[in-house]
Amino acid sequence: MIPDRSARSFFWMPGFLLLLGCQAEPASNPGSWEPWPMTAPELSDARRTTTHAELEAFLEVVVARSPLLHRQVLAQTPGGRSLPAVIAASPPIRTAAAARASGKPSVLFVANIHGGEVENKEVALMLLREIAQGQHAEVLRAVNLVFVPDFNPDGNDAVELKSRPEQAGPALGVGRRTNAAGLDLNRDFMKLEAAETRAMVRLLNELDPVLLIDGHTTDGSYHGFDVTYAGPLSPATDPGILSFVRGEFLPTLRTRCLDHEVPTFDYGNFETGNTPEGLPIWSTFEAGPRFQTNYMGLRNRPSLLVETYAHAPFARRIRTARVFVLEALRLAALHSRTMVELTRAADQRLEALGVGIRVPLLAKLAAGEVTVISRSSVNKVQDERTGTAWLEDSGERTPTSALARVHFDGENEIEIPPGYLVRASDRLVMDLLTAHGIRSEALAGPAAFRGQAYRIQGEERSRWPFQGHHLVTLRGNWEDQTIEAAPGDWWIPSRQPLGRVLVYLLEPESPDGVAAWDLLSPRGPEGEKRWPILRLLEDPTKNVR
Repeated sequence: MIPDRSARSFFWMPGFLLLLGCQAEPASNPGSWEPWPMTAPELSDARRTTTHAELEAFLEVVVARSPLLHRQVLAQTPGGRSLPAVIAASPPIRTAAAARASGKPSVLFVANIHGGEVENKEVALMLLREIAQGQHAEVLRAVNLVFVPDFNPDGNDAVELKSRPEQAGPALGVGRRTNAAGLDLNRDFMKLEAAETRAMVRLLNELDPVLLIDGHTTDGSYHGFDVTYAGPLSPATDPGILSFVRGEFLPTLRTRCLDHEVPTFDYGNFETGNTPEGLPIWSTFEAGPRFQTNYMGLRNRPSLLVETYAHAPFARRIRTARVFVLEALRLAALHSRTMVELTRAADQRLEALGVGIRVPLLAKLAAGEVTVISRSSVNKVQDERTGTAWLEDSGERTPTSALARVHFDGENEIEIPPGYLVRASDRLVMDLLTAHGIRSEALAGPAAFRGQAYRIQGEERSRWPFQGHHLVTLRGNWEDQTIEAAPGDWWIPSRQPLGRVLVYLLEPESPDGVAAWDLLSPRGPEGEKRWPILRLLEDPTKNVR
């Protein structure tokens, strides 16, 4: 709802004026009405989205108003903007590390990873204002909340009228998908080339949230759901995490949203073509951990993708995103202890057992189930002032039987080895492992150990670059041999909470690891090329001989 703006005041910030509305809840001083900052959609009848400078000014006001809020800067973007996070906690907490040490679990809400998908950014600001006004105390009693309301500040501010041209507003345009370096941040969570994703993984290591919520806007299909969603999709995710998210958290969240008349469904798009029986096919996105929510699954943590419907008007998208996210936060508060136990058990399975756990390196869409999916139609709408046109939901709904394929089965399953050996010269690999938070140990002296080396029998490179890389696919086999380790070589044990991430980074046949992104070259003459990273079948830090 767009509030009445009959009473306003102005708040001076360097270089511009921030418009403040006076209709909000009273501040902590009873009997007084103090102005609260408003988002750009609230001030413009949903014709524009909040710029990053306006967002920073908004945060400065609400953080100053509430002792429960504390702002920190995660990084500077390639475009020179700050990347802020706000911690909301009761009692107050100033840092992510302190939140982790508090004994209370944390939930992380990340918005605007794609700069044109803006409504979750507006929702994050609204929720922070509501917390500053004393609302949502029941959530803060159970969990700490951390907001990254604008994960892609450079993309957010690159506003164009023709960006996301079919999306139903805002009429004055939105930013671009990529950051200032041209990287899609939601494809960077394994190679970590962007300053923003490196900062986010640092935050994950410091905070260790029991749930990450990732806000987006859909592309593609015309469907009848205000929000579509997904949990971690990688079949390499710990089974306990998958079972909880799919079997308990998401069905309950869906019911709660229906209580607010917000219909939801598993994220997907209608494919071209039908099943042999003539049914349309509804398919989800890829399972790779380069995506933020799937990456969280490999870290043994639940995650939640939020996709508002692009063809719903902007004001409606903000309203429905707020319903979905707020109900997710409430549900996370209700299940906080369960999620702590689930994540701790997943970590312990890797730390205690490690060897014997099998993980698939590849994924294929599961067969799926026939279900009823709501289709919608759209109308072309043109803005009178700007002349820009988009496709807007008509409101008509057609229940359609379809084959929904929203989960994955694993392929190319391997048993996690005891660990890996990375040569001292391969500093790029070690820097990447360290950035992920993976534990390693430098070897002090020369020694020989039982291990395996990967002999390469085939290598293919993609014809077209993706994220600035020609993706590599290796074929070959592991061969038993004695591994000669030199002083300064690195032992990386699999028996650690990030063991699944480690496997996906270092296995040569992983579609999302060091080999796939061409970050390390095979070595040796043609016909004898080997993958430089070795498997060790015994722990070199122990007296195994």
